[in-house]
Amino acid sequence: MRTQGSARAKTRVVVSARAAFFAAFVSTGDAQLQTRRATNLAAVLAYPGYYHGRPVLIVGKVAIDKDQFRV
Repeated sequence: MRTQGSARAKTRVVVSARAAFFAAFVSTGDAQLQTRRATNLAAVLAYPGYYHGRPVLIVGKVAIDKDQFRV
């Protein structure tokens, strides 16, 4: 048989855990977005580690070669 005190303590733990999860989830939403870096293919090929995981915008001429887009 449960006592009323232990049920309240369990409810408090669940409510506080949910509040902590909600606060952590909401706080990640206000981070700044990463800006894209304009570059060319020569720089990406020369320094692949610098551009790894970063959004980039490739600047160059686009052509169609064998039914595929080429930069």
